[in-house]
Amino acid sequence: MLAVIAEPGAVAKNLFIGLDSNWNMGGLKYTRALKTLSTFVCYICFLVTVISCRTPFEPLIDSPPSGYLVVEGIINTAKSSTVITLSRARLMSDPSKRPESKAEVKIIGENSATYPLVEKANGVYESDVMTLPSQRYCVDIKTGDGKRYRSSLVTPKRTPPIDSVSWQREEDGINIYVHSHDEQNQTRYYKWNTVETWEIRSDSKSEYYAVNTGKYDAEGKIIYSFPERSQEESDAMYFCWQQSISNQLLLGSTAKLSKDVISYPMVFIPNGNIKLGILYSILIEQVGLDAQQYEFYKSIKNNTETNGSIFDRQPSEMKSNIMCLTNLEEQVIGYVACTNVESKRIFINRPPAWPYRMICDVAPFPILPVLVSKDPPLGTSYACGDCRTRGSSEKPVYWP
Repeated sequence: MLAVIAEPGAVAKNLFIGLDSNWNMGGLKYTRALKTLSTFVCYICFLVTVISCRTPFEPLIDSPPSGYLVVEGIINTAKSSTVITLSRARLMSDPSKRPESKAEVKIIGENSATYPLVEKANGVYESDVMTLPSQRYCVDIKTGDGKRYRSSLVTPKRTPPIDSVSWQREEDGINIYVHSHDEQNQTRYYKWNTVETWEIRSDSKSEYYAVNTGKYDAEGKIIYSFPERSQEESDAMYFCWQQSISNQLLLGSTAKLSKDVISYPMVFIPNGNIKLGILYSILIEQVGLDAQQYEFYKSIKNNTETNGSIFDRQPSEMKSNIMCLTNLEEQVIGYVACTNVESKRIFINRPPAWPYRMICDVAPFPILPVLVSKDPPLGTSYACGDCRTRGSSEKPVYWP
């Protein structure tokens, strides 16, 4: 029969309804209810234990005292410069960058021809603009501590041009896509980099600035004057630009397709984002990879861009094509490719009804200026009146 069990003389807060298999004429048995309650209590205790007993896990990593050398870049075979970036690996808890400076970096051809790179910034090495002959190449590195590193000889791979860059308005924002193909079906593996630039403007144009005269009015308030700004300074505070370089690995493959044709999403801009407030531009750089290079970057992507849940893939080994000649046991992070870089830039005007608006308060300057004949100018915050707090006033050379 059905038994309804509750605390005697109280409101039935926790109600258990079950089949009382032990019912008899003497009263109701609580056997099944107590069993259910015990299971519930055990479940709560288990959850509390799992949630509360978490301690940080520090893996034992046998790395050099200075950290593993990280090599980033490609040997650019087109009429352009080659850029190689050197740094040292760091713990995730260490937010600082560790560039590897004062190194000697050069490209060595299969015919022993050498092409030196010069350090242009901390850890950033760049060659002269040149067109490399068709042969295999490697990168040779000598760090400041005297260690030598060298990549394997890499055969140049042709990167097909970018056919087009398109964008599509979605319900929640805008998606930007890259489109490319290889008629010879030789590329198959692709990697992209993106550089976004967008124009921003102050909510109000600042034409005057306040100067403390050192004098006071009858009420003891400071008297200000309001000289007019130069047109150049006023424009510098009103027109600015921001830039963002992608920190994600954008990889695509057509290896399982019959034709080497690819369309891939690059960037998503959500509704109301400042990037499309006025004028937006994106530069997409495309390089072709071989299968080994693609698997290397795919391993990095899986190891670094997952959120660490139990459903994520387990970290995998990253097989580099760079070795330390001084100590063959020392690991090096990086993979040197040899190819040309194809790029394309597009501009996007603010779409109709784009929901972005900077909210700023504008009010009369509170101090009465008695040393000027004009009325008190309107005042606002620096963030609203000087766009240099959010970007650079230097106009990009490619900006219309």
